[in-house]
Order: sequence, then structure tokens, then C-alpha cells
Amino acid sequence: MIVIDDGSRDASAEIIRGYGERVRSVFGPNRGVSAARNTGVEMARGRYLQFLDHDDLLLPGALESRAGVAERAAADIVYGDWRDLVETGPGEIRPGPVHVLPDPADIADLEAVCATAAFWAPSVALLHRRAFLLRLGGFKSALDMVEDARLLFDAAAAGGRFRRCPGVGAHYRIRPDSTSRSDHPRFIRGCCRNNGEIEAIWRGRGPLSPSQVRALTSMWRHAAMGCAALSLAEFDAARAAYNRLGPSHPAIEAAALLRRGLGPGLTGAMARPALALYDLARGQSGPHASARGR
Repeated sequence: MIVIDDGSRDASAEIIRGYGERVRSVFGPNRGVSAARNTGVEMARGRYLQFLDHDDLLLPGALESRAGVAERAAADIVYGDWRDLVETGPGEIRPGPVHVLPDPADIADLEAVCATAAFWAPSVALLHRRAFLLRLGGFKSALDMVEDARLLFDAAAAGGRFRRCPGVGAHYRIRPDSTSRSDHPRFIRGCCRNNGEIEAIWRGRGPLSPSQVRALTSMWRHAAMGCAALSLAEFDAARAAYNRLGPSHPAIEAAALLRRGLGPGLTGAMARPALALYDLARGQSGPHASARGR
């Protein structure tokens, strides 16, 4: 077991040191979740890697079951089912829904689906073949948001073998103060950067396929609407990227007109309630805060 303390400012370091030689630990300045995970990948010696963030729960038997699937299927990534644990207040947690992803064999373009994060699982629900993760170069350290979804895209783009391990093997905590929910501007900027990198990868291969166009249209629409609601300067670039893919979107064009007439601040204040209703209709929690809402 490897424990990476990424610059915590509470009692974590003291607790970790209390385990002595039972764990291998590293302490350092805060560099972000991707750098912390990559440090663990470099230190690891096992064939498979299981990441466990400090607020999630790995259930008994999950490691054995996932490793068995990985061995039998020669899988690079094994994904299990998971249940949300929703924090409703201080010390108050209620069980959320169970999430079951489809079989990749039933998905026509897994790479495109991973790009939109429609095929997404939290790190606690995934087991990785270490050699494959090293070949991918680990997590994108430059992305301080959406790095988990990007890793699945990179794995699909590299032809990784995905296999499902049936049954709930993890509990994933939904917290109102998580970074993607409490720092919406940072989250949307991360989406914009990720969108641009994925589009560059695809265009570098040649003309976009229909599934890639659909995926990018969804990704840039989400980014542009988020930028409008949050009064971000990245709105113009996200709008231009969306318009390159096909017909303009009425809501995005309306936001552009309002920004020119009223300014980004007032436009954002007007757009946020509408965006909240849009998220509610899609079953999301908060203004584009859910990773699965990308």
C-alpha cells in the first residue's frame, strides 16, 4: 500500500506516519491529484493498480474480483459498479444510486463516448494494468480537472481492453465542497482545455468521423454554456469551436449578443438560472458540476 500525501494541511501526515512500515508513504507540496497519482504509479511494483481517494470506500472482495477479471480477460482496465454516497449536511450521508456501465462491446465508438465522459467511472471503481498505464504516460498533470475522464479517453484511444467486473465494489462520495462543484470556473476551464486537446488529436488523424463530430459538439456546447453562465473569457473560443462543427446554437448565440450589449457579468447572472434548469432537466447536480455531465 502506497500513501501519497499531496500537501495536506490537517492531521493526515501524522496519521499516515502512525502506520510505520506497513505503508510506503510520500509527503510533499500540493501538486494536484494527477501528479500525486503518477507518483504512486512510479513507486508501485505490482501488476495492477487500484487508486483510492481519501473520501471513497473500497468494499471487501473488490480487489480480488477485479484482479480475477483482469487475469482471465487480459484486461488493461477493469471497471466495477459503484454506489454514490451523497453528503447532505455535516455528518449526514444518504445512499445514492448504483451506477452500472454498459459493456464496451455494445458501444460503437468507445473513444468518442469516453471523450464526452458518458462512459465514466470514478477512480475507486477502476483497476488498472500498471504496464498499460505507464505506456499511456499516466494522468495528464497539466489537467487539474477532468483528468479522470481524460485517462479513460487516452486508454480507449490507445486500444486498451476494458472489461466489467459485475457487482458493487465501491462507494463514491458526492460532496458539495468537492473541487468540481465548488470551483466551477476552474472546472469549465479544465473542460475547455481538455476539449481542445482531444479535438487536436482527432483532427491530427484526418477528417472527423460523425461520432467525433457529435462528441465534440456536445463537449463544446457544454463548455460554451458554462463559460457564459460563469462570465469566463474563454466563452468566445468555446463558441468558435462549437460553430466550426456545424450550425450555431440559439442559446450560445443569444449569450454572445448579450455579452456584447450587457457585458459578461450581467449575461452570466441572467444565464445561470436557465443553466440550472437545463442541468436539472438532465439529472445533474449543480451548474455543470458533475463529471458525468461533461
